[in-house]
Amino acid sequence: GVRKAGTKTPALPSDQWHLGSLTKSMTTTLAAVLVEVGKISWTNTLAEVFPEEAAGMHVAWRDVTLERLLAHRGGGPDHDWLNRQGIWPKVWGRNSPADVAETRRWFLREVTSREPQQPPNGEYVYSNAGYMLAGAMLEARTGESWETLMRRCVF
Repeated sequence: GVRKAGTKTPALPSDQWHLGSLTKSMTTTLAAVLVEVGKISWTNTLAEVFPEEAAGMHVAWRDVTLERLLAHRGGGPDHDWLNRQGIWPKVWGRNSPADVAETRRWFLREVTSREPQQPPNGEYVYSNAGYMLAGAMLEARTGESWETLMRRCVF
């Protein structure tokens, strides 16, 4: 290939490229692996995977499936909504290597206790939050952190 579209300068193995939003494709790949081995189903809901949290969830979140979260159609809020709710700043304040999985569980409780930004299973809204919820679902079904699962199952 070339370094820039419309030019003839060839891309080299030593060129550096910005890669972004890869955790979404990685999380979806991990989910597919875990579905294939029967650890979770595309149709598992948040309430099924987190029965101990279901009572504290806004009713609209309870039936949201893994598939819907990964399709950006599960009611997962966008970045601006999370900032307005004060959730992102708290995530960054909590995020240390020792408690990343617990931060995802805390995030699940914070987000799902509130009314979704839009109705789940409705319109497409690009949502990093939906992927955090999906990652928490994978962790809950396996008993392993997303990071450990990624190393073991994908890489």
